[in-house]
Amino acid sequence: MGEFIIRRLFKYSSWLLNLIERPLIKRYSANKMRHAPTFIIGPPRTGSTILYQALTQKLDVLYIDNLINMARNNPYIGFWFSQKIFGNKSHNSSSSNHGNTKGLHAPNEGLFWYKWLPRDRHYIELDEMNTQSIGQIKELLQAITNRYDKPILFKNLSFSVRLPFVKTTFPEAKIIYIKRNPLYVAQSILLGKRKSNTPANEVWSIKPKEHALLAQMDDELEQIVWQIYLIEKQIHKDLRLFEEQQVNVIDYEALNETIIEHLSKHIDCTKRAFADSIEINISNNQRLDDATFVKIKNYIEQLDWENHTSNLSMQ
Repeated sequence: MGEFIIRRLFKYSSWLLNLIERPLIKRYSANKMRHAPTFIIGPPRTGSTILYQALTQKLDVLYIDNLINMARNNPYIGFWFSQKIFGNKSHNSSSSNHGNTKGLHAPNEGLFWYKWLPRDRHYIELDEMNTQSIGQIKELLQAITNRYDKPILFKNLSFSVRLPFVKTTFPEAKIIYIKRNPLYVAQSILLGKRKSNTPANEVWSIKPKEHALLAQMDDELEQIVWQIYLIEKQIHKDLRLFEEQQVNVIDYEALNETIIEHLSKHIDCTKRAFADSIEINISNNQRLDDATFVKIKNYIEQLDWENHTSNLSMQ
């Protein structure tokens, strides 16, 4: 009930908050962005949420928390409130439900993006974005970063198929690409679809460019494998837009404290003082019946995951 009231207060006072934040955004965006933003990308169910939680727990970075997300119409003001309430405290959030976390300071994917970006589909062409929208996004994040003089970290997997937009808007952006054995990614997506009662022909979570073709597939397991494959294919293609030093590829199976330390150097940030570690449990275990598990494995083995040369339109 408390969170419902907070959200309503932010929503209905948005017009007033907008009057307050506009001159502040103009002021702090007047100078060059002091720190490049960092984006966590990858297919769904690759461990991106626990990575996001671990990084924001241990590292002194800005991020969208659940409180800021409630002020999604005025994220600059949202950051101000979050900083006033929580300061530099860690969030101690290590659980999630399909990316959703609990606690006002726990990390959130950020709904403010959908003021400018489509929500019903994820892949976008650059010419779909007008220069005004790109300018507004850049101005906002530049102001927030400069105001607190810290790098900002995002985890919103829609950017896995929106990297040209990221590169155009933030040329110096840093990318953390998390990968996981596609067998267990497919298993987790299937279980997620079942839990949410998603129809078999519907593409769940992040939709690649070819999602309309995926929806025509008769076999749900084949569709899921292709979904993962096509997202990875898009990522590998679009990462060529970035310099090598801008990109860090990590494996879910290797997530530990050493990786967090390594990524702090990539993001170029300091550690958060007195922050407890978050336990990272790697859960690559079979949770499906043998026949389904083997069928998924067979579909995976039919595709070239190294060079991504398969073409869905030819299947």
